[in-house]
Amino acid sequence: MNIAVAIQTCDRYEYTRQTVESFIKQNALRNYRLYYGDDASTDNRIHDLMRQYRIPCIYRNRTRQGNARTRDKLLHAVAKQSESHDYILPLENDIETVRKIPIKLIDKIFENKRIGIFRLFGKYKAPAWGCSSRCAITGKIVKWAPIDILGEELACSTIHWTYMPTILPVKLALQLIKGAKREGDSMKAMKKLPFMPRTIRPRGGLENNFIVHIGNDRTKDYRR
Repeated sequence: MNIAVAIQTCDRYEYTRQTVESFIKQNALRNYRLYYGDDASTDNRIHDLMRQYRIPCIYRNRTRQGNARTRDKLLHAVAKQSESHDYILPLENDIETVRKIPIKLIDKIFENKRIGIFRLFGKYKAPAWGCSSRCAITGKIVKWAPIDILGEELACSTIHWTYMPTILPVKLALQLIKGAKREGDSMKAMKKLPFMPRTIRPRGGLENNFIVHIGNDRTKDYRR
């Protein structure tokens, strides 16, 4: 299995350092290929950090373009790499990895072709940041069915895609972000799919998360 980790950067050096170092600390990198794309950072320490860990820059904006456009260009650039990637993990630069993401678990989850998305967080992304209980596409309250896979306490349901952060097949990721100019564009793309892919996530609160959101400070001239 080969998973491309697409790290999206825009200044915020300390958050970026914690994002990169916690991911590397928790995971066996033989299964991952790390890349980054930058949205016009003015702090050169971002690029120094990436060079330190030998993470190549495959997309870089000279002027600020915002989250959605940068993610679109970055994920398409990742997909064009010569290596064959099975899955993509979009990772913004304010995410701490708090425990290992088992490769065997990813394999097992995606054996079911109805499952298209593996969220790395449960009810909460951070202590004060709960996740939506309503599907933004159908407008319905989401009911999560408990499921145990390889000893992991998980839950399954159908809900809109959220990029922060999830593992998903390369083909599906490209369908969801193609031509995106703003955050809501992936919702429109999801409506056009033949069927709504199901989502798996950790069950419960922060205690079962693989990641935690740490970014409370936004960059200057922040743009969605």
